[in-house]
Amino acid sequence: MADHLHHLTGGRTDHLAYLLRSGAIRAIYDGSEALTRDALDILAVSFSLSRP
Repeated sequence: MADHLHHLTGGRTDHLAYLLRSGAIRAIYDGSEALTRDALDILAVSFSLSRP
């Protein structure tokens, strides 16, 4: 999934760290305890929409 994560984050490590941390927190809260491609895609879209 490395190429996909690179695409989602634009190659920025700070965006990658934010995405993975957010995904891990969400996975704990929803009980799935898994970082899936679909979940990370949703987070990446919401992250990109919230940036100025």
